[in-house]
Amino acid sequence: MARDIDSHVHRVGRTGRAGENGVAYTLFTTKDERLAGALVQSLEMANQKVPDTLVAIARASGTLRQSYSRRGQHIL
Repeated sequence: MARDIDSHVHRVGRTGRAGENGVAYTLFTTKDERLAGALVQSLEMANQKVPDTLVAIARASGTLRQSYSRRGQHIL
């Protein structure tokens, strides 16, 4: 995982250049908890699947806003 979410998005974006498709993998560890909420939001904005585990980590670390809802469904 990159040092910040902007760098991560930039790296992921480089996987599909010049109109080509690409696949990006992210190794997310406990050292990256501070970026969990931003990663959830980034994935959702890109219409990507957000793993339940990542949402749980973001909630536990306090980095996901309280009013977070997944695709229009409120999650408590």
